[in-house]
Amino acid sequence: MRSLAGDHRHDDPDEPSDLTSGIKLIAEIGANHGGEPEIAHAMIDVLADQGCKYVKFQIYTAEELVADQNRQTSWGPTQSRTSGTVGDLFRSVSLPWESFPELFAHAREKGMEPFGTPFSLAGLEVLLGLDAKFIKIASSDVEYTPLLEACGESGKPVILSLGKATLANADDAVSVLENSGCQDLTLLHCIAAYPAPIAEANLRNIQLLKLAFPQNQIGFSDHTQDYTASIVAVALGATMIERHVTSDVNNDGPDDWFSLPLSKFSEFATALNGAKSSLGTTRKRIQASEKQGRLLGTRSLFAATDISPDTRIEPSHIVALRPRTGLEIRTADGILGLSVTRFIKKGEPLNWEMFKH
Repeated sequence: MRSLAGDHRHDDPDEPSDLTSGIKLIAEIGANHGGEPEIAHAMIDVLADQGCKYVKFQIYTAEELVADQNRQTSWGPTQSRTSGTVGDLFRSVSLPWESFPELFAHAREKGMEPFGTPFSLAGLEVLLGLDAKFIKIASSDVEYTPLLEACGESGKPVILSLGKATLANADDAVSVLENSGCQDLTLLHCIAAYPAPIAEANLRNIQLLKLAFPQNQIGFSDHTQDYTASIVAVALGATMIERHVTSDVNNDGPDDWFSLPLSKFSEFATALNGAKSSLGTTRKRIQASEKQGRLLGTRSLFAATDISPDTRIEPSHIVALRPRTGLEIRTADGILGLSVTRFIKKGEPLNWEMFKH
């Protein structure tokens, strides 16, 4: 039996908080239910408790994915690889299509928006029948024109991953979708390796995609194994982050070992929110948190000696010290030669009322 480990952080799981600011954070359950609907339901509960707003499933059968179902494949970490045929693998981690209505209803009851990745026209019909708000197209289908056209014709917002694709492939796919009627398209930079090496994350592609497709939102489908790439992606302008999640990284599925533990979802969301919030604006200004430090920790003009009335100010009469309660340093040349109106004690902050104009 697969592990259902996960902690609970919100008192009311029916009203999960949106943990990110301006970022759609998608929890990709993918194959990490091991083909067991009850595991998927349990993952929905934990994700809701973690504040998740968007949860995604994959809708496929082995028969519609691969021709060579007897091909041998292997997965998992180097020290404990698992082997089998690709057909058996896909059959073992695909959910029965009749389970999706209850899964979608459950997610909605928990305040989440469920949607999915169809890998065929039949799978798309299932997804549309569930009234999903979004359609996700996998990297493997960037060149699958019939599916692209059908997704565009649906009128639904589309999310397209661009792993294993060239910029020309992306341009062609965007054209197909838009010519088919898609008016709301998000493109996800993606390295379709499982896991993706952080050194190959190539996150500057986010900037490239923003330039190449200014009419579209740009996000990141993250298959790396820590928070770094997603945080950098947000800093580069990604408005959507997709991440595989698992109840236990020690489960024996093909994706569990590199996925984000469910118990870390809110922590991950908080990290992304911090990254987004830290960007601020391009305007250079004094922040609220700096105002007290600016007052006490920067210099202004003070009397360097006792100064008698009618004395004309010379450089030896003034000194720049903390705090910022006197005249600004840049006014020093402006008060040279001015006469003082009263006795000024050494160490007193200087102000304009002390001088004859």
